[in-house]
Amino acid sequence: MHERRITTLAAVTQDHCEAFLREHGVVRDRDSGAVLRDKAGGSLRSVVSAMQDITD
Repeated sequence: MHERRITTLAAVTQDHCEAFLREHGVVRDRDSGAVLRDKAGGSLRSVVSAMQDITD
């Protein structure tokens, strides 16, 4: 959020959420950054759940 200059949760849009999923919803090679595979649903759910807890 800091990189996109978002200062409040109210400023987060659906586009921001979709961009987050594109970036963090995959496993990348540490050296090249190439996408290796999609993350398992459970691991991504854990990250999203933590953010939802903050907003609640």
